[in-house]
Amino acid sequence: MLTLEIFIPSSHSLKDKRTVIKSLKAKLRNKFNISVTESAYHEKWQRAQIVTAEVSTDKKYLDSSSQKIISFIEYQLTGYGELISQEIVIQ
Repeated sequence: MLTLEIFIPSSHSLKDKRTVIKSLKAKLRNKFNISVTESAYHEKWQRAQIVTAEVSTDKKYLDSSSQKIISFIEYQLTGYGELISQEIVIQ
């Protein structure tokens, strides 16, 4: 499980934020075939928290995949926002 907190300074409404987050979630699902949900800050204009979930028996694969997801998100947010925190939980 990967929990990511995102700051979107260019967002001036919930509609702006949802546009960015909806696009990001779709790209993550398509590229990595993972589950993604927005889990907090639903009413904040410039802040979002998304959680991704992926299942594997190989912990090295999950760690590598999490790092790729983080890099992908940072790249996708260029010009729109920034990743301000991340937490990786592998069980």
